[in-house]
Amino acid sequence: MTANNSKSQLVKQPKKAVSSPWTQPNPNFKFGEPMLTEAALESAGPSCVTLHKYYMRLCAEKKKSGIIVLFKRCHFLRSSDKECLLVNLSDLYDLFNLDTLDTSLVRCFSLSLVQKIQQQSLPVGILDPLMMSVAVMKYSREEAADYLARAISRFARREYIMFAHNPGLMPNQERKRKVAVSSHMQQSLRVTNSCLVTHVVSTLPNI
Repeated sequence: MTANNSKSQLVKQPKKAVSSPWTQPNPNFKFGEPMLTEAALESAGPSCVTLHKYYMRLCAEKKKSGIIVLFKRCHFLRSSDKECLLVNLSDLYDLFNLDTLDTSLVRCFSLSLVQKIQQQSLPVGILDPLMMSVAVMKYSREEAADYLARAISRFARREYIMFAHNPGLMPNQERKRKVAVSSHMQQSLRVTNSCLVTHVVSTLPNI
């Protein structure tokens, strides 16, 4: 299974232009070459060093398919007992270089939050970023509404229901990013019929 095939099966590309949950391969990514200098890796921390070593090992073994992440139904309230997502190696380049993150990485981040919430018994429910993407909410509205209904029922006693979202714009496009985030929150309101949606943007403190 290739990355492109797996992505196209999850979200059909609409004819009308819309913000895609998937990023394009970074042109600066070169398979087999380090993604950061040794000095940059050292300053990034031990977790980044470990992940980068794993990437280099995959390159040495000529494994280009990427990293497969398995998760259970309970993690994202999905319909199947077990599902998987694929993280392309080119997407790791964006992660190491703080570029636009693919939805596969945002989902990995969300799964780490699910694990932390379970460990610390926090009153928070985490949604699947893919199901909350603009493409799914606009072109698979009924599916998104059904997913949200199940999530709201499941997390009825939680204080917060959260999901991570990447509008897919570069940092120098701040004004467009504000519009994208605002538009997505309005879409969330229309789908959920909720009276309150709060958004926290890590790079824009004054939205």
